[in-house]
This record gives sequence, C-alpha cells and structure tokens, in this order.
Amino acid sequence: MTTPRPGRPSPDRWSAFPGGRAGLLLALGAAWVLVRPARRRPPLTPTTLADGLGPVVERHFWTEVAGARLTPAQIVARAADTFPALMPRPLAFVWKVSGDPAHAAPGDRYALILAARLGATRLLLREPLRFREQTLRHHPESGWVEFCAAPLDAGRTRLEVETCTRSSAWMDRLAYLLGVSYAQRRTWELFLRNVADASGGRVLTTGHGTAERPYRPDHS
Repeated sequence: MTTPRPGRPSPDRWSAFPGGRAGLLLALGAAWVLVRPARRRPPLTPTTLADGLGPVVERHFWTEVAGARLTPAQIVARAADTFPALMPRPLAFVWKVSGDPAHAAPGDRYALILAARLGATRLLLREPLRFREQTLRHHPESGWVEFCAAPLDAGRTRLEVETCTRSSAWMDRLAYLLGVSYAQRRTWELFLRNVADASGGRVLTTGHGTAERPYRPDHS
C-alpha cells in the first residue's frame, strides 16, 4: 500500500469532488467567468456602458403627484440633497462617503447595498430639474441612473427615474434575471413614493417600463 507524499493532496481528496481534479478546475474556471468584470478598472473608477457586458437595459419608472407643496425644482433639490434617506430600507442601503452631508454636488460619492451586493456611484450632474448618478467600479451595473421632475397641468407633477445600464459581470446578469430586476423595480417605486411624500403631494398614478437592446458603441 502506497502512502501519499507529505504536502501533496491524497487522491481520495480529489475523488470527493465530482469529476475529480478536472471537475474542480472546470468549476473554478466557470466561477471566474461569472464573477470576472467585463473590463478591469481601478476601484472607484467611473464606468459606462462600454465597461459592461450583455444587452443594454433601459428602465423607466414614474409617479404623478397632485397638490405638491414644493415646485419641481425644489423637489429635485430635496431628492438630491437627501438621496440616501429617501432610498427604501431594507431593499437598499445608501450612504454618502464624500462631499457635504447636507448638500449634493457633482463629484460626491455614495456607497450602496442592493440585494446583498455592494456598489458605488458618484453624482455626475445636477441641474434644476434633474440629477444623474454614474456607476463606479465594483458596482453590479455599468451606466447611469437619473431622477427628474416636471410640471404638468392642473397642479400635477411628474416624478421619474430612468436607468440605462449593462451588467458588470455575468454573475450580475444572472442575478438580475433571477430576481434582482424585481428588487430594483420595487426600490425605485418606493423611492418615488418617498419623494412624493416629501413633496407634500398625493400620488395619483404610477408606472414602469423596461426595454433591452443590443449594445452598440456608436449608440451608447
């Protein structure tokens, strides 16, 4: 009976894994493909659609509000300055990691946890009727999310969230298809409701839509 050399795994150790050593290497390779980002970037580097993989996912959420005590510009300012507090817990945890805690300005960074996945964004632009967040490296998606408010007739206001992203890794795409898409939808629906409540208005209607398209570098 042969005794395995010290420091080398026993053949029995490999046989416990389906397919032996080859099966283990195949499983490790598949796991690496799933979690490997489409492009390697340093931490906190801004990412765009070109840094993702798979189709471009465009999502649109809206809420119409009546009797808001704030103007659309005031609503956008309130949403930008108190963005972390308006995100619905426990679906999403957001906290500011750079910039003035009481005022949002382009370049400010945020950390977030959505569906047990850690990510980061930065405020890309802030205008009177909209602001846009851009994803940073290690976010499960690559792209942007934008909030805006617009006046309608009869004292109504329309609040909207629009996202345009691609998955950052195949594992993120798989998670999106298996349920993260619904968690995202509920997150932004509740965010809009929280913004509507902060405006002092009453929600009239809500809606959402999702579309996917192939990624083309010249149409990003």
